Amino acid sequence: MTKTQQWANARRQLKVQFENLGLTRCERCNGNFALSFAHRVKRRFITTAEELMTVALLCQKCHEQIEFSGHENMRIAIDVIIEKRNEYL
Repeated sequence: MTKTQQWANARRQLKVQFENLGLTRCERCNGNFALSFAHRVKRRFITTAEELMTVALLCQKCHEQIEFSGHENMRIAIDVIIEKRNEYL
């Protein structure tokens, strides 16, 4: 299975999981425009299924801000969002 196919499968699973949890808006700004899953590291560097499934749901603006903040800042930002999410679930 290619990385693209792995991501397509993971994305389908994540979408159901997030919807079941009631997470349907940006976890950073609460927006709902152009939502996507943001990883702790860029997908091309992901090597495990666990890391592929470690994501935050972000709008396009927040996703871009985090993604272009640098690798370490990106990892920290996603970790903080996930920690906050887990406090409320």
